[in-house]
Amino acid sequence: MAIDFLWRQGPKEVVLSGNKGPIVGINGWLGGWAGWLDEGLISYAKENNLGGVLLGLGLQIQRVDSYLERVHEAVGQYPGAILVGISMGGLIAVRYVEKYGFDNVRTVLTVASPYNGISFLRAWPWSDGAFRDLAPNSSVLRSIQRVKRVDKIVCIQGRYDEFAGIACDINLPGRKVVINAPGGHNELRNNFSWSSDVLAELMRGK
Repeated sequence: MAIDFLWRQGPKEVVLSGNKGPIVGINGWLGGWAGWLDEGLISYAKENNLGGVLLGLGLQIQRVDSYLERVHEAVGQYPGAILVGISMGGLIAVRYVEKYGFDNVRTVLTVASPYNGISFLRAWPWSDGAFRDLAPNSSVLRSIQRVKRVDKIVCIQGRYDEFAGIACDINLPGRKVVINAPGGHNELRNNFSWSSDVLAELMRGK
C-alpha cells in the first residue's frame, strides 16, 4: 500500500508569478519523483521574473499523448508561451505542436530529449505506457518527425547523454537549432544552468 502510494505521487504544479515570458514547463519520465528542483528551472524563473507554470503531471509513466490535454489547457492560460520540455517532456512538447501547431506557442525548447528513443528499451517490446513511446522507432517518435515549423524548435543535447544520444544523432528532419552541451543526461536534466542562456535568447526573440 505504501509503495503504491509513493508510486502514484508526482510533482506539485509550480505557478510562476513573474511578468516576463510566459513559459510552460514539462518534466520528464519519473520527473515527479524529485519534482521540480529548486536549483533548476524554478530558480531560473524566480531570478528572471518569469511567469507561467511548471506542470505537475505525476510520474509521467503513461503514454505521451495522455498528457497533451493538460498542456493544451496550460497553453490556453498562457498564450504565446515557450514550451520547455525536459527529457520525455520535450517529446510531449513537440508532440503537442505537431497536433495543435504554434498558434499559441512562441517556440519549443527541449533539453536532453530522446528523439531517437532509448536503445535498451528495444529489449522490452512488450512494454506499455511511456516505455512504448520511448522505445526506438515507436509510432510517436516517427510521428513527431512530421512536425511543421521545426525551425521554431531548439534542442539542447548532452555530449555524453547515455539515454537521449548525442546532438548529431537527433532524428528531427528540417532546420532546427541543436546545441551540444557538456555533460550527460541527468546533468542537463537536473541543472538548468546549461540551458539558461538559450532560454534567455528565446525570451528576447532571437
